[in-house]
Amino acid sequence: MKDIENMNRRISFLVTNIDPNVGGTERVTYTLYENFKTIGYTPFLIYCGKDNGQIPTSKKLKISLNSSADTISTSISNYVKKNSIDIIVVVNRLFHSAKYLKALRQVKKNTGTKLIFSLHAAPDNWVNKNTRELVLPKVYVKELIKSLIYKFWNPHFQSVRAAFNLSDRFLVLSDSYIKSFIDTYKIKNNVEKLIAVPNPVPFLDSYNKKEKDNIVLIVSRMQEDQKRIYAALKIWKCIAKNNKDWKLIIVGDGPDFSTYKNYAKDIDNIVFEGHSNNVSKYYRIAKVFMMTSIWEGLPMTLIEAMHYGCIPIVFDSFAAVHDIIDEEVTGFIIPNNDYWKYEKKLDCLLHDCVMQEKMCKNILSVTNRFSINNIMGKWKYELDKLI
Repeated sequence: MKDIENMNRRISFLVTNIDPNVGGTERVTYTLYENFKTIGYTPFLIYCGKDNGQIPTSKKLKISLNSSADTISTSISNYVKKNSIDIIVVVNRLFHSAKYLKALRQVKKNTGTKLIFSLHAAPDNWVNKNTRELVLPKVYVKELIKSLIYKFWNPHFQSVRAAFNLSDRFLVLSDSYIKSFIDTYKIKNNVEKLIAVPNPVPFLDSYNKKEKDNIVLIVSRMQEDQKRIYAALKIWKCIAKNNKDWKLIIVGDGPDFSTYKNYAKDIDNIVFEGHSNNVSKYYRIAKVFMMTSIWEGLPMTLIEAMHYGCIPIVFDSFAAVHDIIDEEVTGFIIPNNDYWKYEKKLDCLLHDCVMQEKMCKNILSVTNRFSINNIMGKWKYELDKLI
């Protein structure tokens, strides 16, 4: 009887883009949208960016970024009432801004819908963790100035606190982030609103056991102030000449793409692929996955790469990395900013075929805690409690 009742429940995402090819967050949102019906919830989408032509018009509402809070509130309220939507999941931090919080406060008042805000990043992602040697100079200076300003006025702190206060539930991507969230944002009341639900792997196929190539892979947005690709290029520059039978493939686009290509023009065995609508084809052929981010939440590219048997090597710059990688069993977690250790560990891995084969087997033998079935079970538990 309960499942029949659930079928009448309706949920919508409020998200920037609904095109799954834009990035990891978009792939996750689309995957959840496609699977909510398996747990008895009819899904809808409210968005302001790139469309997805595969989604019926009746299941989506586009709002304008330039509209006033009152206009946005009216548009969303009418859509919620028309479709009897019970819950709105607020995905992107764009919607933590004062304008959208005002609009959503009014939507909640007008419709009674529940609001789940989410943070797809580590709670302390705005903390400056850079060292001068591992980040582009312009970003180092920018982050240094921001860290000084944040001592007096921190917009991240203010907006996330406001979103938490408005929420019925506030979602983080890992249990390890709950205490960090409470400490970072000085939460003293309503801590029971905090829930942890990881992102699922969006791919249904898996590594088919065919032989992989000598490829080190990076799949990332080309944006230095989070992804720190400059560090990866410096590391590869040091080991490329001693690993001529290996190739570094970089997939992705972004504001710093040209800067990276210019820096790498004299580095051996490196290929920039740009944006791809089919990243899984790279995961299938790569042996090693490289990540040097300053911060992450629960990075989809890392989870996706391991889904296809890629051996990850990652800086310890976000707490949830320990939820994903079992150190020296299913990958390597390098102390953050330890450039020398990262270089040596990667060089050692590329020369050790036995280690590569063993770690790939370890990765593929582990039960996938990020499978869509596992994650939808967590969503059902939290949504049923909220309703």
